Amino acid sequence: MKNKRMFKCVNLRYTFKDDWAFRIGISYELEEENKESYTFKLKDDEGQEFYFNAPKECFEEVKNIIGYKLVKPEYESAVSAIVEFKFNPLILTGCCHFENNSITKHRLEKAGVLDLWFETVYEEAVKVPKVDCFELEIKGDKMHFGEYCIPVNWLDTVNNRKLKYIHLDDNFFITDLEMNEIREYLKTI
Repeated sequence: MKNKRMFKCVNLRYTFKDDWAFRIGISYELEEENKESYTFKLKDDEGQEFYFNAPKECFEEVKNIIGYKLVKPEYESAVSAIVEFKFNPLILTGCCHFENNSITKHRLEKAGVLDLWFETVYEEAVKVPKVDCFELEIKGDKMHFGEYCIPVNWLDTVNNRKLKYIHLDDNFFITDLEMNEIREYLKTI
């Protein structure tokens, strides 16, 4: 199942159906997107659903914070004193020095230095893979790259073996690296 993208209203107040309104600073789940606007599905207090379009410039995507990264190594000793253990800026968990829900974050927030000494690391948006400048589209059990169509199960590992590359005609190849990117992408949808 694909994760729903969330958007926050930043500079607009729309009203519809009596007293309903987008509230600035509140996040809304994206239903559809087109060139100029977003469509959101909203529910009233009785559970009735409404679909509402709003201009893109009035919303920004809410990104998940995964952790924090030290801005300057000069802050290392001060951070160690605040968090009450030896802070080592050479140790990274993924791309972060510590995670969003850690005791380290809590202590640095309480000291008022989190936003000054650390940069926020956000979860990366999943990129749709491209092959030969064709963006991947999934339709049912088929992968489409422009005019080329391939069954998704071609990427499956069978008896501990998997394809190294796909060659459809003289001009279209899918390399092992591209197939691995597609496999990773398919796990997210």
